Amino acid sequence: MLRLAAPVLVAVACSPAPAQPADASSPDSAATTCTSEPLVPRAQFVAESVAYLRAAFGVTDGFDGGVVGYSEAYVSLDDTPCPLADWSALSYAAPIASTLVPPELRDTFDRVAAIWSLGGRKFVVFLPAEPGGMPAAAPWPLGRLPDSVTANARADADPDAIAMLAARLRTRYPTLKVDWYDEIHLLALTAPVGNFTDDPVGTLTIPQFETATDDVRTSNLFMPIEWSILNFRFPNHFWSSTTVAGDTIGPECLRTKTKPMLPLATTSPSLAPPLGAGPQAHRPACGE
Repeated sequence: MLRLAAPVLVAVACSPAPAQPADASSPDSAATTCTSEPLVPRAQFVAESVAYLRAAFGVTDGFDGGVVGYSEAYVSLDDTPCPLADWSALSYAAPIASTLVPPELRDTFDRVAAIWSLGGRKFVVFLPAEPGGMPAAAPWPLGRLPDSVTANARADADPDAIAMLAARLRTRYPTLKVDWYDEIHLLALTAPVGNFTDDPVGTLTIPQFETATDDVRTSNLFMPIEWSILNFRFPNHFWSSTTVAGDTIGPECLRTKTKPMLPLATTSPSLAPPLGAGPQAHRPACGE
């Protein structure tokens, strides 16, 4: 069975391990002679990333002029050195119109990124603003997911009213996952725009998801909505993103930090469709 990291998407939990500073050995461009799969023309990667973002936000323009980046990451499964989930990824980060950013994030998040992991998964994240403007590459582990929120019920909220709201949301948005944890008074909404945690990719657009969250906001039954951070199981490690140059992008030729760990990974390097075949199961060297 294919095994990937099992992120826990909650708004208040342990955050991912901080990105580590890049060192002098970190590559900043793909070698033009790279022959290691996967290989993707830069123009195609940008075009598919822009198309993915436009489809996710239900718009026909925008997200041009972005930056292509690459970062390495791994997550230890079963809390042991082996097996490992490969979360190294290519990214495309672009400015986003403030009207497309949820009100809870609007003051501090001004970019969005399409992330294509080498574990064969893809997803979208809002990225925080940084002093001096848009940085060279996407620090996507610091992002917020646009398709996962939680809200704590107000102390005086009527439980029956919350149950009715949850039922109404399930009826109005059939592909929206609505979980009401009455024991801890927490409502969770998820509708994957990518396949960060689940397959297949969801069908709800980000604006439709935002409309559903607005029903929660205006119900006056909950505290302010929290947009989920990206949480990975521990131990994990993420290195800083670097920009990627060249007409052909060969992420395997950029890999330095995690190359010795590939025999321990549960997947072989691959990108999500349409750039690749998606997750490719691999039997790690440590056994089953």
